[in-house]
Amino acid sequence: VAGTIAGKRSQDGIEDQVGYADGIAKDSKLAFFDIGLGSDCCFPPNPDVLFSTGYSAGARIHNGSWGAAQQSKYTKYSTKVDSFLYDNDDFIAVFAAGNDGAGDSTKSIDTPGTAKNVIAVGASQSSGRDLYQNMLGENYLMEVSSRGPTVDGRIKPDIVAPGYLLSAKGDQNEIGECDPPSSLTQLPHVYSSTDQHYGIRYMAGTSVSAAVISGSLALLRQYFVDGWWPSGSAIVSDSFDPSSALLKAVLINSAQSLDGIQLMNGTTYAVADYDTNIGFGRMNLNKSLPVKGKNELKAALFDRQVINDSEEHHYDYTISSGDCHLYEFSATLVWVDPPASSGCLKCLLNDLDLTITSESGETYFANGMNSPDGTNNVERIRTSAFKGEKFTLDVGASNLSTQNQTYALVITDDCSETLSSVARTSMIPSMVPSMVPSIAPSMAPSMAPSIIVTSNHTTTSPTTKKIKNQTKKKRKKRKKKIKQKIRRRK
Repeated sequence: VAGTIAGKRSQDGIEDQVGYADGIAKDSKLAFFDIGLGSDCCFPPNPDVLFSTGYSAGARIHNGSWGAAQQSKYTKYSTKVDSFLYDNDDFIAVFAAGNDGAGDSTKSIDTPGTAKNVIAVGASQSSGRDLYQNMLGENYLMEVSSRGPTVDGRIKPDIVAPGYLLSAKGDQNEIGECDPPSSLTQLPHVYSSTDQHYGIRYMAGTSVSAAVISGSLALLRQYFVDGWWPSGSAIVSDSFDPSSALLKAVLINSAQSLDGIQLMNGTTYAVADYDTNIGFGRMNLNKSLPVKGKNELKAALFDRQVINDSEEHHYDYTISSGDCHLYEFSATLVWVDPPASSGCLKCLLNDLDLTITSESGETYFANGMNSPDGTNNVERIRTSAFKGEKFTLDVGASNLSTQNQTYALVITDDCSETLSSVARTSMIPSMVPSMVPSIAPSMAPSMAPSIIVTSNHTTTSPTTKKIKNQTKKKRKKRKKKIKQKIRRRK
C-alpha cells in the first residue's frame, strides 16, 4: 500500500531511478500510525487520535486500507470520522470500500467507508501485464469489490480505481532487492515466477485501489499548494491550501463510467453512470484538471463558498468555442456535512442542491435523477454540450441544520464526440471510460469566486438570491414546476 502511494526505485537508496513499480506520488512523504496488535489487525483508536497524529506531522491525506464489515451502516465510528473532517476542512480521509461484494452483495460497504465526508474506494480490474487469466481490463469492476448503497440510501463507493491486480513495491528480505533494471528485456508479469527475485509483489483488493486514490489526491493537492493555478506556472504567491471538499469534487468530477462487472466465471453485467456498484465511476486524472500537452480540458473551480439557509448561488458558464463540435460538460458539488447520529436512516443534515439550466430552458438534476437529490452530499451532473453553449448552474440550500454551509464546486468541459446523455441512477451500472493517467502541473482552475477566464470561455462569480418564506410545500411545488421542463438529450 505504501509503495503504491509513494514507492520509488533506487538501487543504492540515494539516487532515484525509473522503476517498473513506482508509486503514484513518488516524492510524497508518509507518516505511519500502527493500528495492529502483534500480528492481529485492526484496532484503530478514536479518529481524533488517529487523524490528529498525522495532521500534526503535516499530513493532510489519510489512507485507510482497512475497515470493518457492518453491512453499510453509519456507525459510531463513522460519526466520529465525519466530526473530525467537519472540524478540519483541509484534511481528507480515504478508505477501502471492502471486498465483500461477491455475488452482487449489496449494502456491503465497510465502516468507516460509510461516513459521509470520506472517499470510499471500490476496485476495478487493472490492465496490461497486471491482468490475470480471462480478466477483461480496467473497464470492469472487480467482482468482490463491496457495493452500496448505505443503509440510509447514499451512493457508495464514491469512486473506483484499479486494484485487481496491481504491481507494487514488495519485500523479499534480500540485500540489494529492487525492481527489475531497465536493461531487462522481459518486463515483470503477474504470471512470472522470476519476479520473486525482485522487490515487486502483486496485490488485489480495495486496499490497493484506496492507495491509488490517496496517491492521486497528493498530486491534486500539490497542484494547488505549488501555485499552478491560475497561471499554469508554479508561482509562490498563487499557492493556497485546498479544502477536502475541493479535492473530492475535482476527483469525482473526473470519474468515467465502466463497461460492467466481470464475475469470476467470466459473466459480465452492465453498469450505469451513477449507481451503488461503481459510485461515480473510475478516476481519470487526465479529466480532472487542465494539463498542458495532456488534455484540452477547461475548468472553473470555486472553493470554500459559504451559503446560508434558503439562499441560491448562480453561476454562468459558457462551453469552449474550439474546434470540437461536441463537449463533455461536467459539474460536481461537494460539501462536508455535519456528523449525524449513528444508525441514522437519513444521515444528510444540510441539504444543498445542484441544478443546471440550458439557454433553451432544459433543466438537469444531479446524480442521474429527475428531481433534487436530498440524500447525498456529493452531486454531479454530466452531459453533452455544443461549443459556445451557455448554461446557468444553481446551488441552493434548504432546511440547514446549521446557520450556513461551505461547499466546493467544480465545472469542466472537454472535447468528446461519444458522450451519451445523463443516465438514471440504478442498482446495476453502463457506459464508456478511459485509461488512468498521471497528472503533471499545468493550466487550470480557481478557488476565488471572482471572474474566471479560461481560454475561450468565461465563468462569473455567483450571484445570491434569498428564497423568502419557502415552506416545504412551496419547495415541492417549485420542484414539480422545474421537473416539467426536463427534456433529455438523445
